[in-house]
Amino acid sequence: MSGAQHTVVIGGGVIGGFTAWYLAQAGHRVTLIEQSQFGKQCSHGNCGYVSPSHVIPLARPGQVLKGLKGMLTTQTALRINPAKLTMLAPWLLKFALRCNSKAMMEAGKACHPLLQSSAALYREVFEQQNMLVDWKTDGLLFVFRDQHEFDAYAESDAWLRKHFDMPAEP
Repeated sequence: MSGAQHTVVIGGGVIGGFTAWYLAQAGHRVTLIEQSQFGKQCSHGNCGYVSPSHVIPLARPGQVLKGLKGMLTTQTALRINPAKLTMLAPWLLKFALRCNSKAMMEAGKACHPLLQSSAALYREVFEQQNMLVDWKTDGLLFVFRDQHEFDAYAESDAWLRKHFDMPAEP
């Protein structure tokens, strides 16, 4: 194996781990670099979460207004310290420019095949390595604060149904 190509993978989360694993399977000599403990950053917070129905990106029509309204209340999912706005301005501008239907569709079409194949690839690796995992395919429960939020989700559901044949089930 001394003649094998040496590849360095940076990041020891789900993506980095699987990238390193597949490269090793292909005969590469792999070094994985992680600043912390393997699997303890984003992948830990996401718990290896795979949801094929999550093709709609956060940057979508209406998010800028929703974000601005959210800054006026303490009951919000995302809070931005006003003192940090100048530092975040370039990123926020890029995000705002992606909050349109065309960009949403581009992102959805890019994510859809990846999300669809991820579950199968997880299972393949688990079976090949005889790994016992607590894998659940129970679906996803959305809870809404009020009727208005519930009704607003109908637009997302219609979009998923039309473009990806992935409607929500009651």
